[in-house]
Amino acid sequence: MDILGTFELGIILSLFVLGMIVSFRILGFADLTIEGSFITGGALFAILVNNGINPFLCVIISMLGGGLAGIITAFLHCYAKISKLLSGIITLTMLYTVNLRIMGRSNVSIEELTVLDYLPYSWYEFSILLFICIVVFALIKIFLSTNLGLYLRATGENESLVKNLKVNPKIFIIMGLLISNSLVALSGSLFAQYVGFSDIGSGSGMLVSMLTAMIIGENIIRPHTLNRQIISAIFGAVIFQFLYSLALQLGVNPIDLKIIIGLLLIILLIVTKFGRRNKPSKNIGTNFI
Repeated sequence: MDILGTFELGIILSLFVLGMIVSFRILGFADLTIEGSFITGGALFAILVNNGINPFLCVIISMLGGGLAGIITAFLHCYAKISKLLSGIITLTMLYTVNLRIMGRSNVSIEELTVLDYLPYSWYEFSILLFICIVVFALIKIFLSTNLGLYLRATGENESLVKNLKVNPKIFIIMGLLISNSLVALSGSLFAQYVGFSDIGSGSGMLVSMLTAMIIGENIIRPHTLNRQIISAIFGAVIFQFLYSLALQLGVNPIDLKIIIGLLLIILLIVTKFGRRNKPSKNIGTNFI
């Protein structure tokens, strides 16, 4: 097992889990758009960098692309009055075509230098990924501690309370999905750089996988505070990636991994539900799952 590589992938995917925490836990919005935003981040980066755009700028544009997808979902829910779940499904479905249009085909190799290619040694790559992760996690923590962040968290807990404060909760739903999908697109962009290509199928099953990672992290860290909720994203993603790599190392057929992940998620959900029985929730944000 490549320990360093496993850690690196875990760090990259922790940004996906963090985005999921913002939408699922803090905002209370079961946003399925994120699976498509992950591919959008990688697709935009691959096409832009291959056309000579600065890789650092490509990462920012990739995040904006994912954020735009989140805004569309938020508008469908807030203004078209479509349910949260269906809004995400509609945007996710449309993103499949959008991502294919962006790439022009189902798979695009990255042929130019990426952000990670500027580093001469493999452990430098780990260092820069860890640095990006720490900076992003710190920025999210700071934002969620501001007045805007508190309103966003309140929207997830009790939308009526926010309305009573004479504040429009739709603003914070849009803001939350923008942030969530931008984080997921950032994860997709870094993932594409790490593996060297963008593929239309790279996001298939990622939602369930990262949901499993999120619950693993929460059962280990016990997110009673905002700090612990955010930190649980790192632990969950890294541990999930270790378990994934271990399964491959033990000779598990890759074809069977999806059903194994699904069964693991079912077990975790059942255990979590029994563990919370007759106990008040201490989770930050909402108790969606």
